[in-house]
Amino acid sequence: MKINKFGRARILSPDELDTLIDAIPYSPHKVLAILLRYTGARVSEGLKSKWEYYTDTHFIYPAPTTKTKETRKIPISSKLRIELDTWKAYVEPESETEYIFKGRFGSHLTRQSMDKKLKLYSPYKGVSTHSFRRSCLTAMNRAKVPLNVIASLSGHSSMNSLRLYLGIDEKEQIEAINCL
Repeated sequence: MKINKFGRARILSPDELDTLIDAIPYSPHKVLAILLRYTGARVSEGLKSKWEYYTDTHFIYPAPTTKTKETRKIPISSKLRIELDTWKAYVEPESETEYIFKGRFGSHLTRQSMDKKLKLYSPYKGVSTHSFRRSCLTAMNRAKVPLNVIASLSGHSSMNSLRLYLGIDEKEQIEAINCL
């Protein structure tokens, strides 16, 4: 668990993610948390998102905004579509090139701003912006989604680096031992 910027970000269950998101007042921070929960993106990718990256079927993380400098297309879940459509109607962007999560000074929100809101509203210890990514990827893994599919969504080119994101709990270890 991450404490005082040391360790790994806590992995939350889907129910815990929902509780955390519900605790954040309606704001760009809340909608960003929802985007991260349903795409498994890095917070830096989410922060740089523009309306033009959101389509009827996918959310696109273009190469210049990703760590790997490769474009990723993530299918949009119905829950995420509802939230983004509601947010778009709320903020009424003047153009598709606007940031989805606008900051106070014309650019996008900052990582520090998101970190501050998480610390303020999270009912859990060890949560950071990276908790959304680790939780999303772990949930897919626990649902038996093949690792190569998870890697295609997360942008990991190495299975070894992807495995570092995935949480393993004692129940899974017991199940593994019991199949021997």
